[in-house]
Amino acid sequence: GKVIRVDRMGAPRPDNPFISTPGTNPAIWSLGHRNPYGLAWDLDRRLLWSTEMGPAGGDELNVISKGANYGWPEVSEGNHYDGRPIPRHSTRPEFRAPAYSWTHTAAPSGLMVYRGALFPAWRTNLFAGGLAG
Repeated sequence: GKVIRVDRMGAPRPDNPFISTPGTNPAIWSLGHRNPYGLAWDLDRRLLWSTEMGPAGGDELNVISKGANYGWPEVSEGNHYDGRPIPRHSTRPEFRAPAYSWTHTAAPSGLMVYRGALFPAWRTNLFAGGLAG
């Protein structure tokens, strides 16, 4: 999967990383995603975060970076559903490793950065929903 970046009219942004790469979609911002479900802007740190459903035990939280390849299907922190191992990110340093991964299936969906005033200790913390226990 890919994260794409376009302007309000749907055209690729001129500073996208693959804008001048022949044979590549110029809207691509990052690639190597398995199944991203949530995106959230962290305005304070100027980061784009994503939750991603991985295979068995390989759900991820990623910082989405310009031109980064997150490695799917070559690497994962989980295994195939039939139990066969998938090489870990640590074995392939050319791929961006997740900021966090779940060793159980959380099935993360949705994502937000808390910016409210009611709970000041939580300000700038990430909150993700989960579709599994």
